[in-house]
Amino acid sequence: MARLIKANLSHITTNLPKKTYNTITSPIKAIVNAINNPKIDYKNINYDTFVKEITGIKEYVNIGKNISIFDYNLLDDVSSSSQYNGQGALSPSWKSPYPSDIRGKSTTANQKQVYGYLRGMGLNDAACAGVMANIEAESAFNPTESGMDTNGYHSTGLFCWNEQFTPRYAYGTTVNSQMNYMAKTIKPSTLRKLQSVPNTPSGAQQAAIIFASEYEVCTKKDYGRREKFARAYYSSF
Repeated sequence: MARLIKANLSHITTNLPKKTYNTITSPIKAIVNAINNPKIDYKNINYDTFVKEITGIKEYVNIGKNISIFDYNLLDDVSSSSQYNGQGALSPSWKSPYPSDIRGKSTTANQKQVYGYLRGMGLNDAACAGVMANIEAESAFNPTESGMDTNGYHSTGLFCWNEQFTPRYAYGTTVNSQMNYMAKTIKPSTLRKLQSVPNTPSGAQQAAIIFASEYEVCTKKDYGRREKFARAYYSSF
């Protein structure tokens, strides 16, 4: 974890405008200022704050040059880390509202992994439910799901990326690799909207529509089904 944080924050010290740097809260400043200090105690970092702050400033840093300061692979380490204070994990006894895919295969483990990842992206339960509702609608949490889309191209993976726009399995074949790809390709503005929804049943529905309209770009006729899924997931948390 320490190595990943150092590798990614090293870009901030060289690329971040001074005005923007000064807006970063003190916990993140402490990390940046101590970037080369081998004695820094990374165990005391508030990871929720870390993810929120770094995600928030990403848009200001050389986006025009396509220079990324934040490797979203870190998010998976955050969500699965024992340092995450349990906020990114569902109880072992959690009951999924949709425990299997259309073939009857259990998908609960995938759902738990997705939930932890989304919490690592700074989303509350309502926003997690909204995104998970979209995955439920697209693939029922099967990362190898594949089917013919309306444009005559195959759509594959958790989010059913369409081959006309994204080469098949450019995002890998595992839940982790596909969540990484989603995190890297979601617009910062969309992520901010998801991070801002109220943690309520209506917030879950709102998040479902945000993700459906801005990331999945699905037909509006399918919004109602995704809102239903979002309410079910939110109620299960």
